[in-house]
Amino acid sequence: MSTYKISCEGRFLTKTVHSSGVALITDAPKETGGEGKYFSPTDLLAISLGSCALTIMRQTAAVIHFDMSEASAEVTKTMSQDKPRRISAIVLRIRCPKLPANDTMRARLEKAATDCPVHLALHESVDIRTEFLWGL
Repeated sequence: MSTYKISCEGRFLTKTVHSSGVALITDAPKETGGEGKYFSPTDLLAISLGSCALTIMRQTAAVIHFDMSEASAEVTKTMSQDKPRRISAIVLRIRCPKLPANDTMRARLEKAATDCPVHLALHESVDIRTEFLWGL
């Protein structure tokens, strides 16, 4: 279990300090009255999805001896236009320049990404589309 203390630091800023001493600051986006100088909380959620999927894929790749050292991920977050304001969609693109040896290996890596803890924790109302770009 992890517990984090979050404090108000400015108009719409929050600050969370990790046990290592590294601080994470968030800000509201400009369209909701913030200055947009830092990632917003919803940005962090989308980023968490990409980071988690890539991490779990790399852990799986290590077990099956597949090199994902050049892999990367990109997330695009869409906010709803209706109220209450929420994330309505996230597109996750995972690029892996190397090709898996076979379809079984590829399927195992893709399943690892879509079964990551963040993906499984998101509400079903969030449209999550995951694209795998192999060999690119």
